Amino acid sequence: MGLASPRLKSWGENACPNSLTEGYNKCWINPAIKPNPKEHEAMQTSELLKQLHDKATRGVALSAEEQASLNAWYAQQDKEEDAALAVTPPAEVLAALQGQVAAATAELLTVTQRIQTLATENEGLRREIAVLQKQVLQSSTAQPA
Repeated sequence: MGLASPRLKSWGENACPNSLTEGYNKCWINPAIKPNPKEHEAMQTSELLKQLHDKATRGVALSAEEQASLNAWYAQQDKEEDAALAVTPPAEVLAALQGQVAAATAELLTVTQRIQTLATENEGLRREIAVLQKQVLQSSTAQPA
């Protein structure tokens, strides 16, 4: 499992440190950057929970402890999602977005009308070309060579 921090080295699936202290000693690329233990632990926990989720969705049986952890993580994810969805954007933002939608709709209508006009003109030109081609063919067959 590799962690997504630029301060961390990637390690193989089974080479992840067993403890935070081991992680401090073996996994840091730049010793001048001091690791944040909570950040490191949170990343490890998040990765573990994502792996548990992956196992569960693939039908792999989880231990009771793993399932309880996964259920708690699901509840936390739901809580965070609910909080994010509960935020109402300011009226100015909504008004600006509605204005953008209205402008895009008007532009789409204009372009659609232009396409319809061009399609009608193209059809007229095709008919005119067909008439001219017929005239050329008739005039070439009427004149002896």
